Amino acid sequence: MVGQFWYAHFLRFRYICRSDLRLIWLNLLFLMAIGFVPFASSVLSEHPNATAYALYDATMAVAALLSAALWGYAIAGDRLVRPGLAPRIRRQSLVSPLLVARVFLLSAVAAHCDVRAGRWVWLLLIPAAIQPRRRRH
Repeated sequence: MVGQFWYAHFLRFRYICRSDLRLIWLNLLFLMAIGFVPFASSVLSEHPNATAYALYDATMAVAALLSAALWGYAIAGDRLVRPGLAPRIRRQSLVSPLLVARVFLLSAVAAHCDVRAGRWVWLLLIPAAIQPRRRRH
């Protein structure tokens, strides 16, 4: 997941040609959330219970939401992106992290009912990742 977040971050920043203090702070918050992932992962691996799933899922959801917020801020009013950026790229790069956040929040809810169900919900990350790409063609 960290690799996927990094790759999406890398792709989005190809379109960002300016920055300001707010973008830098959003980026730092996003990177702090990513930096917290190894801790949440270790808690989950040592204590695979509903609370550990909630911590991990919340961490991943926050990272995804911060990724969306960062991109949303950059594209708002074309203030930080290249002029003429295709609407499809704008939408896809905003919707994708929101879908990922939704999957992790759903996983946290499912894990409170049954820990195994929380893991199975992660399979929804596959169509969440494929769906936006399919629309691109």
